[in-house]
Formats: sequence, structure tokens, C-alpha cells
Amino acid sequence: MRLAAHPRRWEPGRGPAIATAVILGAVVGAPPGLAARPTYRETTDRYAVHGTRMEQLRAGLTRGPRGFAAYTAWRVDWRYTYAVSPSSCRVSSSTVSVKVRFTYPLWSERARGPAGLRTRWDRFLQRLRVHEAGHRLSGVRAG
Repeated sequence: MRLAAHPRRWEPGRGPAIATAVILGAVVGAPPGLAARPTYRETTDRYAVHGTRMEQLRAGLTRGPRGFAAYTAWRVDWRYTYAVSPSSCRVSSSTVSVKVRFTYPLWSERARGPAGLRTRWDRFLQRLRVHEAGHRLSGVRAG
């Protein structure tokens, strides 16, 4: 089974370029201890892949999320408050949250499949998880 590469997923709340510039400036210029430690939430969804032959599994994988065998979406949210005085404006508090959602195939007839195909599927799924973990890392680093 081959794994297709897919583009990184970016789900900004609004105004990504402006928000990123404002937040980076605010957090970099924030006093020590004010920069937020991100909260992290991860969820996993599965979609069914049917069959007991390789070609059936391949066909099922092409009907995966956005045409890929698996998919990872992540979202980073930055929230902050600021204090304004006559001579300055500063960040007074900030929070950062990172949400990651994985979508993986679930072979519904695995128990009925040939032993060799089950072994290949398990190896494929293990490698798929390693690949998707790389996409998760992009979201974690952005937070």
C-alpha cells in the first residue's frame, strides 16, 4: 500500500497573517512568565474500509478524508488581553490552545482477511501513524 503525501492543514480563526504578527510580537515582548504554555487536545476519528482483498482495501482508502488514506487537521488559537496606559500598550495575559484531529482507516473485515494481508495492513497503519505524527508536530510547533 502506498501513502499519498498531502498538504499541511491550516485552520486559522481569522486574519492569520495579522494575528500571527500581533501575537508573536506580544509574546516575544512579554515579560518572563507571561508567555502562555499551550494547552493540547487530540481526537481521533475513523472511517470504515471494507473488503478482504488488497484491491478492495486500496479502493476504500481512496475514499478516505479528502482522498487520502489518513488526514491530520490542526488548529492553534491564541487569546490575549492587553493593558493600555498613556505611554504604552502591553499584553497582560495570554492563552494558547492547540487542537489536533486525526482521521485513520479502520479495516472492518480484518478478522476475515488473510494473515499476510493483516500483517501488511498492520505495518501500513503503523507507518501511517508515524507520518501523521509529523503533521501533528507542525501544529504543536505553531502553538
